[in-house]
Amino acid sequence: MAPTISLTPEERKAIHSHMGLDETANKRLRVLLLVDQGPDGPALSKDRVKRLVRLPDQTVDRVISLYAEMGLEFAKRPVRPTRRKLTFAQQRDILRVLETAPPEGKSRWTYKLLASELQRRGVVNSITSETVRRLLRELGVDLSDPSFSVTYDPSK
Repeated sequence: MAPTISLTPEERKAIHSHMGLDETANKRLRVLLLVDQGPDGPALSKDRVKRLVRLPDQTVDRVISLYAEMGLEFAKRPVRPTRRKLTFAQQRDILRVLETAPPEGKSRWTYKLLASELQRRGVVNSITSETVRRLLRELGVDLSDPSFSVTYDPSK
């Protein structure tokens, strides 16, 4: 359980002066301002804060705990880089699947259909249609674009 935060007017001023570092730091600082139990703070619940700032519960708890341990220095900490969910070989295989005919009865690939097919073929153990969509967006492929033409026509 995260400690309770009660900010003094000076601490609130310091937090405001650190705003603008980057988007992640701003979210972290905003959490502190919203959970502030001090006399000038809104004292919002963690549940309300997580909805307002769009962060998971554990992140809100971690922000509060880090502030209690490190003070404002925690906001300047770099965000851990996310690891790629797919290897380049898997990305290549996804594009290869797109070049094949969609399953019988389907005229074109959808993100959900592609995710299911990738799992069926063993390209990945599990993948969501959102991960497929993001990858294809990175590669400049938009399946919802009517001009996208890797549709399969068996008559050709």
